[in-house]
Amino acid sequence: MEDLIDLKFLYLYTNKFKEFPIEITKLKNLVYLDLSKNQLTNIPSEIVNLEQLRTLILRNNQFVEFPDKLIQLRNLLELDLQRNQLKNISSQIKELEKLEKLLLGKNLFEKFPDILIQLRKLTALRLNENQLKTLPAEIENFNNLQTLDLGHNQLESLPDEIGNLQKLQVLFLNDNKLKELPESMGNLKSLRRLELGNNELINLPYKLKKLFSHLNE
Repeated sequence: MEDLIDLKFLYLYTNKFKEFPIEITKLKNLVYLDLSKNQLTNIPSEIVNLEQLRTLILRNNQFVEFPDKLIQLRNLLELDLQRNQLKNISSQIKELEKLEKLLLGKNLFEKFPDILIQLRKLTALRLNENQLKTLPAEIENFNNLQTLDLGHNQLESLPDEIGNLQKLQVLFLNDNKLKELPESMGNLKSLRRLELGNNELINLPYKLKKLFSHLNE
């Protein structure tokens, strides 16, 4: 495989790998790697050789801890770890300073990983189908976030600071336990899609009337 020096895209999804194929780390021009739907549990340190890697798909594997070796991929833009068994995220993830898209849906998170707030270039974050009960006020620091998926959790309320996500275009809050929404959500002027189905809402904040009229423009 090391002779495939010009290979940029590699798809190895839906196989039976239990160990990360070490041969892949010799493909130094690789920019896209899909290893979804395997049986991986760890990542080798040799992954540091994939300096050009921009997208790494690891969903549907058997990770129970965040693979710390990934933080060596300093040029990574997209990381997909959906459908694993993660409960926590290593503080080292902040080293992935260029990361724009992080997919963590369908894991076992009971608490919002506060360390994610330090990933200031994120434009898309998916934490759907976990067990989140609250969100931190610091969520307002996602200055570049455009898509936020928090559907299918156990959220009962939202912090007022969620209304400060001025670039947010898509917000999924469906299938939670929300009884009310903060007035500040009316400040989400960039919003184009809002999912609120299957909650416990009785009333909507007055400010949302203006937001809804904006969505229909």
